[in-house]
Amino acid sequence: MMLKAIPQVKGNYKINAWVFYVLGIMVMVPFHFYINSLDFWMYKLQSNEPRPQPQPKNYIPPSYRTHLFTPVIWDKPSAESEVIRITEAQWTGRNSNETTPPKERSPIQINFTSGVFITFKLSLLAALLICSVWSKRLPAPEKRIQWSLLALSVMFSINTVAMQINCTKMVAWYFAGMLVFASLMNFATGMAVASLYELLSGFSPTHYGFMQSGQNVCAIISSTLQVCLLSMRLRPDIHGCVYFVCGTFILIATTVYFFHIVRNSKCFTYTISQSEGEKKKRPRGEVTAPLSKLIWKIKWYYATFLFVNGTSHVVYPGLAVLVVPVNMDTGSAVWKHVYFVPVITFLSYGLFNLAGREITRIIKTPNNGLVLFVFAVMRIVLVPLLIFCNALPRRHLPVLFNDVEFICFLGVLAFSEGILINLTIVAMPTILDKKEREAVMVLIPFVTTVTTTLASIFNVLINNII
Repeated sequence: MMLKAIPQVKGNYKINAWVFYVLGIMVMVPFHFYINSLDFWMYKLQSNEPRPQPQPKNYIPPSYRTHLFTPVIWDKPSAESEVIRITEAQWTGRNSNETTPPKERSPIQINFTSGVFITFKLSLLAALLICSVWSKRLPAPEKRIQWSLLALSVMFSINTVAMQINCTKMVAWYFAGMLVFASLMNFATGMAVASLYELLSGFSPTHYGFMQSGQNVCAIISSTLQVCLLSMRLRPDIHGCVYFVCGTFILIATTVYFFHIVRNSKCFTYTISQSEGEKKKRPRGEVTAPLSKLIWKIKWYYATFLFVNGTSHVVYPGLAVLVVPVNMDTGSAVWKHVYFVPVITFLSYGLFNLAGREITRIIKTPNNGLVLFVFAVMRIVLVPLLIFCNALPRRHLPVLFNDVEFICFLGVLAFSEGILINLTIVAMPTILDKKEREAVMVLIPFVTTVTTTLASIFNVLINNII
C-alpha cells in the first residue's frame, strides 16, 4: 500500500512549498512585530512624565503619537450635518505635546531597535549552538518546531498582556525586563529556525527559497497591519494592544496549521520519513568530507550570503528607523509625522525585498559564484549613502541627501538583498550532494547569526556617532 502511494505523494510539490512558506512567516512573528511597533515603543519608553488620564468625550487623540489630547474644534458645523472638522496640524499633534520629537529621543529610544535586534541574534545564536552540539539527543526537527511554536504562542500572549503595564517610573527597568522576555521568545524562535534548516535538508533545494520568502512576507504583514492601525488614530496604548493581539492571533493560527500538516499531510510526512530513513541507513561515523572542504566548494556563494546579510544589518533596521523627512514643517504633516517611517522604512523595504526574492524564479543562477560576490561587495557603497540621510538625532555628521534619495537607496538595498540571498540559498544545495548539503546548510543560520550580530553592534556605534 505504501509503495502505491509514493508517486502521488512525491508529485505533490506545492503542499511542501506552502508549508515552508508558512513556517518562514510564523517563526519571525515576534521579531517583526517588535521592530515594526516602533512608535508604540517610543511612547512606552519616553522619559518619566505623567501618563495621560482618560479624557471626556469631547476630547480626541490628535494622532497615535500624541499622548496629550486636544479638544475638538468645531469649524462652523451645520445644524443638519453636525460635521466635526479637525485641522491636519491638530490631527498630527503639531500644536500639542508629542511623545518625543526625533531630535530629543533618549538613549534608550535611540538604541531600541538595535538592542532588540542584538538580543534577537544572541538568543538565536544560543539556540543554534544547542541544536548543533546536541542535535542527536534532541527530538526530531518537526517535533522541535512544534514545541517551539507552542512556546512562542504562549509567551507572545503573555507579552501582549505585559504591554499594558504602566512603566512611567521605571522605564529603564521595563526596557531591561522587556529585553529579557524578548530573549526567551527569540530563543524559542532560534530553536524553530535551526530545526527548520535541519528539516529542509531532506527536501528539494528550492524550498530554501520558499522559507526565506516567507520570512519576508511576515515583515510585510506586520508593516501593513501597522499602517492600517495608524489610519484608525487610536491612542498609543490601545494601538499597541490591538497590534500585538493581531500578532498573537497569527502565531496561534499558523501553529495550529503546522500541527494539522504534520498530523494529516501524507506528502509532508512521507518526505520526512524518507529523509530519516536515509540517515538511519548511513554507517555510523560516516564522514563525507571535512567541513572546511565543503565550505571551500561553495566559498563564493557562502561569502555572498554572509556579506549581503552583514552589509544590510549595518544600516537596517537600526539606522533606517531613525530617518525622518528633511523638511518636517512643510508638506503633508500626516504623511511626515505618522506614515513616513512605517510605510517607507518597513513596508516598502519588505515589498522591494520580496520583489527581489520572487524575481529569482525567472533569473538563471550564475554558474560562477564569484559574479554574485562582486555584486554583494558593490552594495557596500549604500552604507555611507544611508548614513548621510536625515537620521535623527545627529550631532556631528551633516545631512547630504533628501527624502527621495533615501527612498531610492533603501529600495536598492532591499531589492538587491532579496535577489542575492535567494540566488545563493537556492544555488548552494545544488552544488552539494544530499549528505554534504545537510552538514553545510545547517551551519548557515549559525554563521549568519554571528555575522549579523557583529553588524548590529557596528550599527549601534553608527547611531551614537552621527
